[in-house]
Amino acid sequence: MSTNSFSGFRCLGVNWFQFKPGTVDQMRCPVCGAECTVERSVERKPSATTYMIAGIHDEFTCPRHGEDWHWDAQQYVIEIRRTKSKRVRELIFQDLLDFLASKGIEYEQE
Repeated sequence: MSTNSFSGFRCLGVNWFQFKPGTVDQMRCPVCGAECTVERSVERKPSATTYMIAGIHDEFTCPRHGEDWHWDAQQYVIEIRRTKSKRVRELIFQDLLDFLASKGIEYEQE
């Protein structure tokens, strides 16, 4: 049972990515380093809440995004992107690696 109401929520640019079809072969999740799954040429219809993601794209999703710990780990990545200081970003990244290690996850970089 999930302890986090956001567990499994796909967050564009954090654990879910869209690219023009055929422009990206593969990618790794910036949160945990897992190789993302891909759906090719997915069509999204525009709506009041999805007009920015409408169109045909290749969509990459982290296979671990539904695990409770992944949402917590995402917060580190969001903070890294928000922080201007290179030194602070490096410290937060080390905290992310420590957090992942505590969950038995070894971060794999490309």
